[in-house]
Formats: sequence, structure tokens, C-alpha cells
Amino acid sequence: MLEQIKSANERTEIKALMTVIFETETDAAFAEDLGFFCQMPGEIERQVRARDEEEIDIEFFLQWVGPVNTAITRLWAFSSVIQSVQQAYSATDIMNLRACSQTLHREESELRIAQSQIDDLRQQVEELIDALHASTDLPAELKICLIEQLDKVLMALRHYSIRGPRGLDAGHEDWTQPLTQQLGTQFVPATITLHPPPRQRRGYRGSSQF
Repeated sequence: MLEQIKSANERTEIKALMTVIFETETDAAFAEDLGFFCQMPGEIERQVRARDEEEIDIEFFLQWVGPVNTAITRLWAFSSVIQSVQQAYSATDIMNLRACSQTLHREESELRIAQSQIDDLRQQVEELIDALHASTDLPAELKICLIEQLDKVLMALRHYSIRGPRGLDAGHEDWTQPLTQQLGTQFVPATITLHPPPRQRRGYRGSSQF
């Protein structure tokens, strides 16, 4: 995500840009995703500092902390342009942060699936929601119930894109745990059998990872 921010037009309003990156449609969803995003640097730093200093050069790995934290702080000025956020960190900071993430993932053997696969699954869920909206055969109560559940799946996919399996809200464990387990084992989404009219995918389709 830091790369997406860095490559954006410097005159773009912060909230407008982050809404596109998060692919959120409501202020509540935006606030939730931004909260997850802002927690990530601190969580990565905490995990790196917990490593054995004899195994890795901790201070070298964490050179990004100051600049990235400054950028995160500036993100909250929603009506400002993104330029001040872009100026807070460099390509080197992104590289160092990526090295931390890769090291943590390798040591923890955390298996992540490709973002393109998550995007494909998201599109199938969105198409199913569209098909339910267009259906004239189902009772309104059932349609509402199904759409609400599918919206939860979309939320789970957004959280997984940002933070991996740990990003799924513990408060939704009863609904999302089976999905988490499948994503954590290279789940290949099954084909959805409803066939609504073709549509464009919503929002930005670049990588949603930090």
C-alpha cells in the first residue's frame, strides 16, 4: 500500500485516495480498514524486536520506523493532499519494511495466497450479490439475509488482503474462521454457479498489501 500511496498524484486528497486503495464504500468500512492499516507498522516492529539480536540486525531492519510512523500520522489529515504523506518516507524505507515482513513470514511459515486470487474470489462474491439483487424469485427477507452474509465475506477478504490470516476480526470468528482456514491453506475458490450480467470490478485492483 505504501507503494500505491507513493505513486499516486501528489495533489490527490488523502481520504479520496485511501478510499480507492481500501475499496471501501462506507465511512464505517473506511475507518475500520484505516485502523488495521495504521496498526500494522507497530505490530511489525513489535515482532521484529522480539527476534534474537544474534540472528538479525534489529536496528538495521527497523530503519523505516520513524519515516513510516510519520507518514501514518499524516494520513489522518483527510482533507489534505497526499503529498505530505509521500514526502515522509522513501523507496528505501519501503524496501526495509518489506524485508522485515518477508523475514517474519519466512520464520513463522505464514502461507499467503496471491492477491490476484483474492481479487478473483471478491469478484465472484460481488457478482453473486448482484445476482441476488436482480433476482425476482427469492423472498425479500432471504435476499437481505444472504446479501448481509456475503458482505461479511467481502469484509473478511479486505482484512485478509491487508493483514493476512491474522487480520480477520476476532469478533467475526464464528463466521470467518472457516474462510480463514481455507485461505491459509491455499484455498482455490469454487466456481459460483449463478451467472449475472458481466460487470466491472469495483475499486482499485492493485496489491492491497502493506
